[in-house]
Amino acid sequence: MAFPISASDEQYLAALASGNEAAFEALFTHHYPGLRRYAATLLRYPSDAAEDAVAGVFCTLWANRARLAVAGSLAACLYTAVKYRAFDRLREQRRTPLDALGELP
Repeated sequence: MAFPISASDEQYLAALASGNEAAFEALFTHHYPGLRRYAATLLRYPSDAAEDAVAGVFCTLWANRARLAVAGSLAACLYTAVKYRAFDRLREQRRTPLDALGELP
C-alpha cells in the first residue's frame, strides 16, 4: 500500500536535490525521534545500534539526494529504510559469533 506523496514532501525533496542543508536539517529534526524509537524496537542491543541505523539512513539520503525518487510518502520511505537497515544489522549480529569461532578442528 503506497501512501500518496504530499506537497510538502515534494518541496523537501526538491530542496534536498538542490543541496539545501536547511531542508535536510528540518527533515532530520522532524523525523529522527520517531525513526529512532522505531529502530530501538527492532534493535534492542546494543543501545547505540538504533542510532547508527537511523544515522546511516540519513547519510544515505544526503549522499543520494540528487537522484532520490520517492513514489509515496517520504515518512513511509524513511521508516522502510530504517527497517531494512535494522534487519541488516540483526543479520550481522547473528553471523558475528559464528565467524569469531573460525574453523572447527
